[in-house]
Amino acid sequence: MPKFKFPSTGVEVEIHPVSMVIIMDIAREWEEQNPKPEPKTERVQLGNGNYIEEYLYSDPEYKFRMEQWQQRHNKATELESMEAYIQLGVRAQVDQEALNRIREYYRRFRKTELGGDDHYVYVRYCLLNTTADYEGLVTAIQEYSHATEQGVTRALAAFQPVG
Repeated sequence: MPKFKFPSTGVEVEIHPVSMVIIMDIAREWEEQNPKPEPKTERVQLGNGNYIEEYLYSDPEYKFRMEQWQQRHNKATELESMEAYIQLGVRAQVDQEALNRIREYYRRFRKTELGGDDHYVYVRYCLLNTTADYEGLVTAIQEYSHATEQGVTRALAAFQPVG
């Protein structure tokens, strides 16, 4: 399995592919629960006595609502995607001492318990310390998850027909 080294700590983990279908499902499910804003419409006469309703995509109010929706969408789907990448795309040896420290910090100073199993909490709160950590990890997993010419060639060479 390929490895990824977190720039902020030097800790190395195994990475595994994460299907883009999972990431697309996250976005689709969020969009189903949070529909895009609808633009206002304007009744336009066609000239033959008929009318049509035309969407006003250039309306400043619509543009503002759409921008707000897009920001909420990006934030929510990025968080859920991160959860999928950590749970499915990372195998790490949990540093129990670091894990205990972060859990204790949240109990004492944040007055809350961190949800999630030890692996998830360790990767999210102990290894993802910087933007470079997060972006590097996601990029590594995405690159490993997508089909490449080399990967297809290896799969074809290893293919064993049934029967």
